[in-house]
Amino acid sequence: PTKLLLDELACEILESYEKIKEFYKFKERLQKNYSLDEKVLKRIFSWNRKCGDIERYFNKLTLEKVNVEKIKKDISEYIDFFKKTNDYFGEPLEKIYQSGEKICKAFQEIKKNKEELVKANLRLIISLARKYSPKGMFLSDLIQEGNIGLLKAIEKFDYRKGFKFSTYATWWIRQSITRYLAENTRTIRVPVHIIETIYKISKIISTKFYQEYGRDPTLDELAKETGHSIEKLNYIFKIMKQPISLETVVGEDEDATLRDFIEDQNTIKPDEATFNIALSEKVRELLKTLSPKEEKIIRLRFGIGEKESCTLEEVGNKFGVTKERIRQIESMALRKLKHPNRIKLLKNFLIYGS
Repeated sequence: PTKLLLDELACEILESYEKIKEFYKFKERLQKNYSLDEKVLKRIFSWNRKCGDIERYFNKLTLEKVNVEKIKKDISEYIDFFKKTNDYFGEPLEKIYQSGEKICKAFQEIKKNKEELVKANLRLIISLARKYSPKGMFLSDLIQEGNIGLLKAIEKFDYRKGFKFSTYATWWIRQSITRYLAENTRTIRVPVHIIETIYKISKIISTKFYQEYGRDPTLDELAKETGHSIEKLNYIFKIMKQPISLETVVGEDEDATLRDFIEDQNTIKPDEATFNIALSEKVRELLKTLSPKEEKIIRLRFGIGEKESCTLEEVGNKFGVTKERIRQIESMALRKLKHPNRIKLLKNFLIYGS
């Protein structure tokens, strides 16, 4: 909280410092353009001087009206600024100006020190960037992200806590690099802490097992080495798998893509389409063995060739009879369709469908 208050105070002093610089330049212009000495200027910028007094004073100098109005406005604004600044800081303008100059010099020194600190830790950034650099990723991109992390570390580092700066900076550099990798190297974004875990597991596999044993570790060995459960390791291994593009070239001739070999679940297979066409023709042929009225009732009741099936009452309304009569005709038609001579037309389709 104290640091924030000091930063805020420094910003306020700098803001006033810039305004005072503007005032000094304005005063120099008045002195040069209208041959006014310091004593006269001091009288003009008296805090007790009213706007009317200022206007009358400049009218004596036989200046153009438009210039007087502009000068009067600027002087009034500066006088108002002087009053507010003096009330706020409780210090004369000259002292505030001197404080502003000191703060500017201090900020320039801080900027210079930051640049030197960045240069001094460049090798650390490169080392970490190489460690995390995947195939297809420019090392310069990761170094740039590492620089961003280093600048954050410089801003947040507190030497009073007793930690080495390099230790503190390493954490920020690594976080910045892994965040960049999480957002730019995967089709599906993965949280930064998972990316960190993936890199740790990959390092254990490559250094501990490949180099020492020349093989992949078992899940039990990896769980023991990392401290993660087998369930979590399985979850992480699923995340580690990279998606494959449907446009990936397949085969030695490179004349086909992965898309060509993936089944479209929304499209009817050719054999199913042929089966459905043949079945429709046989059903149509079977229904033709009924009377026209029976055929129409069966079609309406089961929605064959219709938008939707109809209830007994709806069919009865179409024919102008009761729903009981429709039920009787329907039962009679179904009995006819179940006759062995008719049902044999659909026997092959029943076997195929099963």
